[in-house]
Amino acid sequence: MTDLLNKYKDCSPSPKGQMTIDHFERLRLIADKERERRAAKGILQCFITAVCFVIGIFAAAFTFYNIYEYNQSFDRCEALLEQIHANTAILDQEINELRAQMGEVVDYE
Repeated sequence: MTDLLNKYKDCSPSPKGQMTIDHFERLRLIADKERERRAAKGILQCFITAVCFVIGIFAAAFTFYNIYEYNQSFDRCEALLEQIHANTAILDQEINELRAQMGEVVDYE
């Protein structure tokens, strides 16, 4: 039996057998290239997904920050309006005091 195996190993394959081996070798190379291409495509898809996720997080944070600032702007406007009314009342009082010192009494109403 060993002689038969040695004889089989030593002899070269027939042209048809060689063609089959070459064909399977080409198929194996094509499969390896396809596997590498799929792996590269998978890595690229993971990278694109990660970038989109990060962009989404920054977009959400930016949107919520703008909403917060928009709501705060109304509070700041109300505070400025109160300050304007207080300053206007002080100016009216000072104008009336100056007119009284000058001898003029003027009623705005």
